[in-house]
Amino acid sequence: MKKLEVLFTEEQIAQRVREIAQDINDYIGNDEAVIIANLKGAIPFYADVFRCLTGKVRMDFIETQSYVNNASSGHVKITRDLSENVEGKKIVIIEDILDTGLTFEHILKHIKHFHNPKELKICVLLNKEENREVVIKADWIGFEIPNHYVVGYGLDDEQYLRNLPYIGYWV
Repeated sequence: MKKLEVLFTEEQIAQRVREIAQDINDYIGNDEAVIIANLKGAIPFYADVFRCLTGKVRMDFIETQSYVNNASSGHVKITRDLSENVEGKKIVIIEDILDTGLTFEHILKHIKHFHNPKELKICVLLNKEENREVVIKADWIGFEIPNHYVVGYGLDDEQYLRNLPYIGYWV
């Protein structure tokens, strides 16, 4: 029987969220920025970071589909595009995990081509460098993780366990 081992506690996540939000606040400064979440997994992280932002920020969302049965399919499809006009604005994309990089590569190309932002930055809760298939570097990283399948705090196992307040992995 599998057991869920805690990788990052609720307290560790909350502390790191505050640190990242301060860095993003410094980056935004007095400019206007649009903070974008990639649905669905990023929502808890996104909401916590967004509440800590103090500048002139707007919300928006993009949704992609790239996983089938808990494994990357290698194909990324945008199922919901941005609704805000982000042309000429600073953008911060918030994501739960940077794994293969394929999803981010697709999102970055799409936003640059169709939405023409001034700047585009990446913020990820988890960075799993070991699985990277394309060169993508996040501007802000919550935690580096080994090659574990992780759940909780927005990350799912077939759409379940997103509601856990911590991040864990199966042992």
